[in-house]
Amino acid sequence: MDVNIRDMEERDLPAASRIYNEHAVATTYSYTSVDTTVEDRLSWWREQVADDRPVLVAEVDGALAGYANYHQFRTGGGYDVTAEVTIWLDTPARGHGVGRKLMTELILHARADHRLRNLLSVIDSENERSIGFHSAMGFTEVGRLPHIAYKFGGWRTAVLMQLAVG
Repeated sequence: MDVNIRDMEERDLPAASRIYNEHAVATTYSYTSVDTTVEDRLSWWREQVADDRPVLVAEVDGALAGYANYHQFRTGGGYDVTAEVTIWLDTPARGHGVGRKLMTELILHARADHRLRNLLSVIDSENERSIGFHSAMGFTEVGRLPHIAYKFGGWRTAVLMQLAVG
């Protein structure tokens, strides 16, 4: 499997929107419950670029297989040293090292980002595959937020995982 990691471009937004809707909105991997549009993703992407935050894509055989970014964790100034990581893979890309390549490149960006000391990932407690992936990438569990969200008729617990980068 030939994987190319590069910066996201506007032409990637339709595929990124589809992946997000299928894997974030339609599952408990994220607590988002509203589909995104290409226009929504365009605004999001422009904000990330304007804030000098990386938005990386993985191409497999010329097709978008996933994307990853880090973004501001919380506002208020004091949190500027921490960024939240997001990674979304299309189903065919899972289990083939695509996520590892994306996250490795994202971590390299974070280590070079003078603003950052920490990366944080918020993961549903039942998403054992993602928890294991983040652990293998060096993240450690630092807390749980029980019943922090409600989706698909059930209460959700979030796991916070952190990686020191600075």
